[in-house]
Amino acid sequence: MRSNSDYELGLLGRASSLFFFFLAIAIASLGIAVFVFLVALIPSTDAHIRIPSILGTIVLVPFIIPSLKLWRMGRRLRALTAAAVLRTDKRSPILYLRSFQSDDDEDPRTVRPTIGGAWMQGTAEERDVQHLRRIGPVLAVSRPGLRLPPIGAARVAFSNADWKTGVRKLVNDSQLIVVKIGTSANLFWELGEVFRAHPFKRILVCMPPSAADSITNTQQQYERFRRALAKELPSLAGVLPQELGATGYFLFRRPDSFTEFRGKADKFPLELLEELRSGTLQELATERKQIAKFTAIAYGIPTILELLAILVVLIIVIFKL
Repeated sequence: MRSNSDYELGLLGRASSLFFFFLAIAIASLGIAVFVFLVALIPSTDAHIRIPSILGTIVLVPFIIPSLKLWRMGRRLRALTAAAVLRTDKRSPILYLRSFQSDDDEDPRTVRPTIGGAWMQGTAEERDVQHLRRIGPVLAVSRPGLRLPPIGAARVAFSNADWKTGVRKLVNDSQLIVVKIGTSANLFWELGEVFRAHPFKRILVCMPPSAADSITNTQQQYERFRRALAKELPSLAGVLPQELGATGYFLFRRPDSFTEFRGKADKFPLELLEELRSGTLQELATERKQIAKFTAIAYGIPTILELLAILVVLIIVIFKL
């Protein structure tokens, strides 16, 4: 049972999140009710099958998009503290390093389709952290003055005077260091600490989110990162390739040796998860089978209800006779 102190925003955030969750469900339910009502009014014609999908786009989108945004706000209000996360998950943590200005970046590769053709925007951090949690709890240094925690890694706050000491401790305690590339001076200082750490910890360097042309735009950001890196950490810049290509991740097991993984359109590379922890792909396969089983049951519920309704009608008719 969690206490109010386990949440970043305490009792206020915990209570407010319930309100946002309730509001999100209410709006989505209203949209579905309107959709079902309008579909029931459609006469049986040859176009009967196509019309519901058109109505789904027209009717559900204005309801689903706000409900999804409200749900996300509820999740942010309900964010757990780093201490609560570590108390629940005893595995060695993963440290997620990035430039603070990247916290609010929207990542086109994490756009998720929803009911009725609506779309929901996520961040690169959300995508990465969602999968990295299979390896261990994910922590990140909190941006100074942060009021509303983002969805993703649990935040650890430090004062301006002791943040470097705090980062060193986090590096020493972590099993894996994840670095989302950027060009801030603080990020380069953190990179230097990470690559000089003894013993050397595995380091996963992630490419940034990109816009319309994923390869071209990511390459440009990567080149800016390498140019800035050459001034601060020339030895590391010399190890990285000049052309990024389709690479989305570099996994360093030693300071001078890495493995490249392709950056896929909207997915974290599963082969990278298997590389980080053996047996992860088997776990994913088992989970997918369970989801498929529950999905089949969910699809079968309407048919079962229809059969029960028919059975009830037959019983009523028999008793009347």
